[in-house]
Amino acid sequence: MFGPKHPDTARSLHDLGTLMWAQGDLAAAHLLLERALEIREKVPGPEHPDTATSRDNLVSVECDPRTLLGQAKALRERYGLTGSGQSSRARKAHPRGRKGKPPTSKSR
Repeated sequence: MFGPKHPDTARSLHDLGTLMWAQGDLAAAHLLLERALEIREKVPGPEHPDTATSRDNLVSVECDPRTLLGQAKALRERYGLTGSGQSSRARKAHPRGRKGKPPTSKSR
């Protein structure tokens, strides 16, 4: 049995992370590849080709369009943005937001 810092453990984490990436589970892939990289940076070291492979795959997951779309969606939800790029609160507050016409001044 190998320990949590053994190179074979890093290889298993890396392989599992790559599989999760291929299956579309980007969050799990990121965690597994990140852990594999942490181990590989210590043993066999930061300049080793296996470490470079882990680093490359981790960056690939972070740049995967599915990851970026998920992050964009989460940000839109976090800030209450709709498809138009405005929050519903901003649309209601805007003079043209409710009926598409500017408000009329009754004081004229």
